[in-house]
Amino acid sequence: MKKKLRNLSKRTLGFYSALVAALGAVLGLGLSSIFGASTASSSAVARTVSVSRGTVQSSVTTSGNISPQAAESVNFAESGTLSSVNVAVGATVKAGQVLATIDPTTAQQNLTAAQSALSVAQQTLTSAQQGGTSSQLAQNSANLNSAELTLQSDEATLATDKSNLTAAQKQLSADEALGCPATVAGSSGAASSSSGSSSTGSSTASSSGSGSSSAGSGTGSGTANSSGGSSGSGAGSGTVSANVTSVTSTSSPAATQTTTAPTSAPAATTETPTALSTSGAALPGTVNPAGQDTTYYFQYGTTTSYGSSTSSADAGSGTADTAVSASIASLAPGTTYDYRLVATNASGTTYGAAQSFTTNAAPQASTGSGSSATTTTVNLTGTVNPGGVATSYVFQYGTTSGFGHTTPSTSAGSGTSAVSASTLVTGLKANTTYVFRIVATSSLGTARGITGTFSTAVTSCSTDQTTITNDEQTVSRQNTTDAQQVQTIASAKAASASDPTTVAQDQAQVTSDQSTVTTDQKLVNETTLTAPISGTVTAVTATVGNTVSGSGSSASTGSSTTTGSSTGTGSGAGGAAAGSAGSTASSSSSSTSSTSSGFITIENLKGLEVVAPFAEADATKLAVGQPATVT
Repeated sequence: MKKKLRNLSKRTLGFYSALVAALGAVLGLGLSSIFGASTASSSAVARTVSVSRGTVQSSVTTSGNISPQAAESVNFAESGTLSSVNVAVGATVKAGQVLATIDPTTAQQNLTAAQSALSVAQQTLTSAQQGGTSSQLAQNSANLNSAELTLQSDEATLATDKSNLTAAQKQLSADEALGCPATVAGSSGAASSSSGSSSTGSSTASSSGSGSSSAGSGTGSGTANSSGGSSGSGAGSGTVSANVTSVTSTSSPAATQTTTAPTSAPAATTETPTALSTSGAALPGTVNPAGQDTTYYFQYGTTTSYGSSTSSADAGSGTADTAVSASIASLAPGTTYDYRLVATNASGTTYGAAQSFTTNAAPQASTGSGSSATTTTVNLTGTVNPGGVATSYVFQYGTTSGFGHTTPSTSAGSGTSAVSASTLVTGLKANTTYVFRIVATSSLGTARGITGTFSTAVTSCSTDQTTITNDEQTVSRQNTTDAQQVQTIASAKAASASDPTTVAQDQAQVTSDQSTVTTDQKLVNETTLTAPISGTVTAVTATVGNTVSGSGSSASTGSSTTTGSSTGTGSGAGGAAAGSAGSTASSSSSSTSSTSSGFITIENLKGLEVVAPFAEADATKLAVGQPATVT
């Protein structure tokens, strides 16, 4: 390829003639320095040349590379497995044409997850900007309304509490003016005994012979059978307590006295026992032998089946009632026994009516209550069963379980049933709780009732002061409740307002998630590789199924070599000198194209360029815009 050289501007001949004499020596020295045409000597040598009209030329020759003006080595941005390759080496492609694709599954999944996270972040931001979700806002509104209503109720309660406090303070002033009269205090006791519980039973009255009958009260009916005498019968209702030494007659079918005729079976009457003790008794009765030789004995035991009997004794053979008796021992104290008289002759056996008795025992005591309590006095009550022997009782009382105080001793008698006991106690402290119990003592032992309590009356002033203290505490608590409710209302209002800090944090999250979506969308897009330029495919380094590494794309150049020369021309008086100085210098160099690391390489072979390096010394011989010839 040739280019016409631009003609140098011609100078007038007169101008060169005028300058040649002045510049001759300088020109010769310059040419010698540049081209090495002569060697300097130790002494200056005068040189002369003839000035003539001619053309000045300067030429530079070098080797260069011919390469495409545009070349791209392209690859996917991320690693992946090739799912399609749409071009081959030598194919012509246009910019934007699809070259190949990699599996987009992972990239698409990442994009979907990022889009989901962005959606959630946007919803959260919207909720934060509005103060919450619609349901949360509705709930916050309901909470606020509820808190306001509660506060109204609490304020009304506080007003009532303050009113009660004022009334209590006025009452105290009024009671102080009256000398603080007493108020009624309650008491409690224990109606039970440490010695045991009472028993209940039934009573049946029967008589025989002389017509005497034992008396008793109880539930049931009495049947009397008599021989030659009056009969007695009785019926009653109620509960009978079988106390120590109490005797209650009962009847049963087996205990009914039967007689046939005055001259037949004997008559037998069971009578009340005597000489009761803690372990024994004397059992009396009467027997009418009915004119025949008759014997008798007593059956006894803790049930109506008896189980024990006395030795048989002779009652004679008369026709009148004969007193008989038998003593029994080794009984248990405080135990109820059933017994009856049995008489036998040749005509038959007669059973007297069944009766019962209880052996003597230690007394029984049951603590009652503290009644009619005032600020300083109380009436202590209880019951005592003497157990058949002389018994006395006292009350122990005090403010601790050790009691510490005892009332004077009082007689409870020597009966066999429970009797009431009471003692007035004085010198007590107002508004004080005491413990107390009854203690019964006899020759057979001591019984202690369980511990009860009573409280003395409080003065009206003390009550009023307690009321005032309670009301003050109530007012204080209600004030705290109201303050808490005010805080609840403030919190409910705050819950419905947006929080700038939260909004800023949520906005930052949305921005971050949007960036992630953009990045993931780009990665999805980059699973499809397109041509960045139009040109010819010069390299394809992988096939479908291969894994390619992501490295993007890079520009590269070709590697053809050419030789270029540059010649400068001119005209003037100095042409000869210039021509001699313009000796040709040539240099050769090469430029190697960059190595492609892409998956596909595309080059535009329609536009080529020459890249030729020049030596720095040669570059000074060329001027910008100077014509040159390239071959």
